Amino acid sequence: MLLRSKILRVVRRGGEAGRRFESDWQLNFIGSLSKPTSPWHNIPCDLDRLNDASECPVVFEMPKGTREKLELATKVQFNPLRQDRNSNGTLRKLTYGDLPFNYGFVPQTYEDPQVLDPITGCGGDGDPLDVVELSEHAINIGEILNVRVLGALGLIDGEEMDWKILTIDARGWQRSVVDFPSNRIDEIRHWFTHYKVTDGKAMNRLARDGHIFSVIEAIDIIRGAHHQYEALKEGKSPNTHNLWLG
Repeated sequence: MLLRSKILRVVRRGGEAGRRFESDWQLNFIGSLSKPTSPWHNIPCDLDRLNDASECPVVFEMPKGTREKLELATKVQFNPLRQDRNSNGTLRKLTYGDLPFNYGFVPQTYEDPQVLDPITGCGGDGDPLDVVELSEHAINIGEILNVRVLGALGLIDGEEMDWKILTIDARGWQRSVVDFPSNRIDEIRHWFTHYKVTDGKAMNRLARDGHIFSVIEAIDIIRGAHHQYEALKEGKSPNTHNLWLG
């Protein structure tokens, strides 16, 4: 709980602009002086706690049981949450069914398209590192929580590497994916391979045929994504996606 209190003093959920699930909607974040701030850049990744307790902060974009594709607006000033758009400009919703987990991202991480993943040889997708959270209850849009790392699943979307860090709210008792029924993990594999099929797209691939990487391996993935983020911020890696970096 101490880390969560520390995080909320640094960045907290702000107000919503526009009507939710309409084109002008966005969720803003504010800092300690009640000024606009970025949840991506201004929440510490906290590698020390990650190494010591296998825990890290997560900003939640999509609650379990929903379909609206909400995500961090990486190219927009202060990086609010917005609803993604389809190629024709309409607001994007998942067509495969309700999301079977809570979904968010690890702040101060980045999957660099210029860096080839050592496991798959694919470059990153140019976004922060994605998080799957396995609580039975839904977590609110924009909530910032400390989670415990349980493992990782490697999604290959097209030819881009898109790691999914498997987690549970740090107040939960689970320590590994083996603490969940095997069909729960199979459900996650199935979701990520099939969720775009109903949009007329091909199935996604999973690294090592859907192998669940260990807690230690998942922590290494987070650590690597944080280093790639630092390189982006310091100008050592090109900002090929025109991201707002503060």
